Amino acid sequence: MNIRVRPETAKWLEAEVAKGRFASLEEAIEALVLEHQTSALDVALDDHLWAKPHIEEALAALEPGEGAPLEDVARRLKDRIADRR
Repeated sequence: MNIRVRPETAKWLEAEVAKGRFASLEEAIEALVLEHQTSALDVALDDHLWAKPHIEEALAALEPGEGAPLEDVARRLKDRIADRR
């Protein structure tokens, strides 16, 4: 399989091989793909139970008519998930 990457990516990969982090370009690509797959799997398997107490606390603290726009809540949740990686 032939893979084409941007020149700056190729330079970075070659530098990582030169530093000895990887034995070859092929090994570098394999390791990075595996890392990505593992990260994606971790996110997919996360049941998000860690968020339940935060949601319950926030709901309990709300007075009628209070709240936050959905976009703000979604952004904050995405930030928290990104921080967990």
